Amino acid sequence: MHRLLYSLLWFLLTPFLLLKLFLRSRKNPAYRQRIAERFAFVNYPVKTNQPRALFHLVSVGETLAAIDIVQAFIKKYPDYEIIITSTTPTGSDRVKAAFGDKVQNYYLPFDYAFAQRRLLKQLAPDLIVLMETELWPNTLHYADKYQIPTVLMNARLSERSLKGYQKLVTLSAKMMAQISFVSAQYEADGNRFIELGLDKAKLQIAGSLKFDIKVKDEWLHKARTLNQVWQTAERFIWLAASTHKGEDEKILAAHQALLKVDPNAVLILVPRHPERFESVFQLSAKRFATIKRSTEQTVQDCQVIIGDSMGEMMAYYQVADLAFVGGSLVEHGGHNPLEPAALKKPILSGPHVFNFEHIFEQLVAVNGALMCKSSEDLAEKVIQLNQNQNQRDDLGRASHLLLAQLGGATDKTLSLLSKYLEPESN
Repeated sequence: MHRLLYSLLWFLLTPFLLLKLFLRSRKNPAYRQRIAERFAFVNYPVKTNQPRALFHLVSVGETLAAIDIVQAFIKKYPDYEIIITSTTPTGSDRVKAAFGDKVQNYYLPFDYAFAQRRLLKQLAPDLIVLMETELWPNTLHYADKYQIPTVLMNARLSERSLKGYQKLVTLSAKMMAQISFVSAQYEADGNRFIELGLDKAKLQIAGSLKFDIKVKDEWLHKARTLNQVWQTAERFIWLAASTHKGEDEKILAAHQALLKVDPNAVLILVPRHPERFESVFQLSAKRFATIKRSTEQTVQDCQVIIGDSMGEMMAYYQVADLAFVGGSLVEHGGHNPLEPAALKKPILSGPHVFNFEHIFEQLVAVNGALMCKSSEDLAEKVIQLNQNQNQRDDLGRASHLLLAQLGGATDKTLSLLSKYLEPESN
């Protein structure tokens, strides 16, 4: 009965879902493309004799976190066809950039019963791997019906999300019964899944995949290229990564304060979503000499660079002398601070980091990150670090050491997945 009501709700929401896609497409035209995939109105490839694994990686953040484990999976199990589903155009773009034609990529359909039935019946994966908190009742129902093992990897469940699921206690308990295994990031996350009804025997605490970041030569090569293009080797550069609406003004205000102390300083400002590149450029250009990364101009007298490229964030981190991790001066919940830690960069963040609460707590505890309460506080700390190379080095070393100590989730999760694979499971 609960699943029937849930399915009815999805049908009632259809006009609003289409309207949401249309509104988003006004800023990012990709949202009006591939609409048929949102409803599974496509002919999925016929199942061959090869086994298949389906990874649902959602959007950019989850895709970046999962790249290494999917690559390790491909290397260990070369006979498997890999299908990766996404939710957003930017997530899909990152899949294509990371894997090319090694994998098939589709949007995961909305959680209509008919759509999930069609998807799973036609693709017939031998294993489904979901990321973090991607719990969809119809997806899990049909995976269970078709006897497809379903693993939730890098799982996290905040107190806020737990309370939401508890309002639908019968539906949540059913999902916990249908899921095969949960590999949680932290013990607190695991305990919340148990509160929802997950059997303790279906749980392991593996840590976060986001701790397993290996510095790649291509990042360093891109960083050297950027330095050559921009000619910024002698200037202080700070990066504001993955910023959200309402945050850019605060970042630019902090940069204005820094320029009073160091007129040669440069800010690399990278909005989280590509559809905001132009508006943030216009915002910055009103007050600062601003260029776009895509123009490949030298910096010269430039004060702000808008990072309007895809797949270069790690190169931006490498070029910068310090990094502010966005989504945290507004109530978005923050982003992954471990990417700059992998490159031994000092980390700054705003106070709103509930998506990465455990990681920031540990970083602050080892003096690997500084938290900023406001735009003014951010300006003070940027100026402080601008004038203190030793403090920057200490922060970078501390964050990098913590990252090294907390790694290993990729190996643990890959070992777990192997239990559900053929012929290894025989």
